[in-house]
Amino acid sequence: SEQYFDDTMQREANPDRCAQFAQIALMYALHASERLEIEKWRWEVTQNGYRSDFLLGCDTRGYFQMDSEELFMELFTELFNYAT
Repeated sequence: SEQYFDDTMQREANPDRCAQFAQIALMYALHASERLEIEKWRWEVTQNGYRSDFLLGCDTRGYFQMDSEELFMELFTELFNYAT
């Protein structure tokens, strides 16, 4: 992403090309930061072990609009142990 950023700075005269390089640089930077977070998480789990009290959930305010509430609840509870 640094090379794309440098290319962007060299092409300031062409705003469209500059924007294109900036978007590509951002894409690579975001991907790299996500990979770093995953590696950090793996290291922390390895060092600290599994936390049985860890809650993983999401917003469920629209669940009643599902075609099959039973199927939704079955699949939801396989993935999450908390809801708001």
